[in-house]
Amino acid sequence: MQIVVIGAGNLATSLVPAFARCGHQITQVVSRTLPSAEQLALFVSQNYSQRVEALANIAKVTADADLYVLAVVDDVIPLVAAELVKVIGSGKHIVCHTSGSVPLGTLLAYFEHSAVFYPFQTFKKTEPLLFDDIPLFVEATDDTTRTTMLALARQLSDEVYVSTSEQLKRLHIAGVFANNFTNCMYAIAREQLDRAGLPFSVLLPLIGKTATKVKTINPRDAQTGPASRGDTQTINQHLRLLGENERQIYEAVTQNIIKHTSSDEI
Repeated sequence: MQIVVIGAGNLATSLVPAFARCGHQITQVVSRTLPSAEQLALFVSQNYSQRVEALANIAKVTADADLYVLAVVDDVIPLVAAELVKVIGSGKHIVCHTSGSVPLGTLLAYFEHSAVFYPFQTFKKTEPLLFDDIPLFVEATDDTTRTTMLALARQLSDEVYVSTSEQLKRLHIAGVFANNFTNCMYAIAREQLDRAGLPFSVLLPLIGKTATKVKTINPRDAQTGPASRGDTQTINQHLRLLGENERQIYEAVTQNIIKHTSSDEI
């Protein structure tokens, strides 16, 4: 396919080369920050022998591509769609976005053939990823669009799912808890260790063990710690050592654990 990618940030930096590796032609990369678009276009040109145009203006996007991918932050998807439809029209092309929290209807308001193409992973511009084992979720407005997007997804990943907007909202929430909030907890843990004069590395075996356990058992069944065993003495000791913000987090999570678990385990 001839593909135009709008966005040159964290996800696009991995997604654009992935499309090129599968043999698709990246016609244009569009970004408000032109140097970012140029850098990504140059990478594809050098590594996959493709002529890729870098643009900063959606008004200059070609109307001849097969697929337009909006790899932009959630808030600007409607704005980008409103600009893009002026250039390519509403009925001929497939247009997809890559967000798990923006419903398909946001694009359907502008384009007849719309889709969600959501890779369930965290991306960093400085660390491009392969998609082989990244779950890819596809939602589409019609059978033809769905077939096209599923075929594209299966070229990239071994784990592809047909989904709905409601499922993706729940999936996105799950990702925030499992990844974003967990990383916040790591940051708080590091602050506690810094105060104790200890390196963060002492936590790594524990983090690794927890991550391994939840691959095979229900996380609720894997729960350990003072809250799960009703150890109020230890909980109160911890609360006395924490600042106000950390204390509120500790109390909220502790109450959730107490509500859902009861265990004599450590």
